[in-house]
Amino acid sequence: MWECPDVYPVALEGNQGLDTGVVGAGVKHVFKVSLDETRFEYYTLGTYYPKADKYIPDANSTDNRNGLRYDYGNFYASKSFYDPAKKRRILWGWANESDSAHADKDKGWAGVQAIPRAVWLDSNGRQLVQWPIEELETLRHKRRSVKNRNIPSGGSFEVKNIQTAQASS
Repeated sequence: MWECPDVYPVALEGNQGLDTGVVGAGVKHVFKVSLDETRFEYYTLGTYYPKADKYIPDANSTDNRNGLRYDYGNFYASKSFYDPAKKRRILWGWANESDSAHADKDKGWAGVQAIPRAVWLDSNGRQLVQWPIEELETLRHKRRSVKNRNIPSGGSFEVKNIQTAQASS
């Protein structure tokens, strides 16, 4: 079963997003589906012909479960939208948790909204590139950083005044 299909244009050059109605020279189209059977998202790149309402994937864009995926981790049921203020396409998705159904019921949820990502076409024209949107940086406070620290094998050290959920490498 296909879920959450999405079709949108991407510019052949640069990383700016395009409004949904853009077609013609300098544009490719993305066609994405979420497959319930695999719980992954697959996409193709190709050309959309609006007068015929027809999409044709590029010859090198595999149209099956061996094709391109947005994410090779736990990412599903995404949709994208065009942000005209910053001229970008933003992708939102869902990350199911791997706990048991019983544990999900006990804690009251079974997944989380994934981090929003800006999406554009790679310079090779054969796959998409994604990056967390810049607004996420506003959520960071009291930055701590550790540099040039030699940690022996099996060793550790403490970074004070942070919670483990805030730490990244």
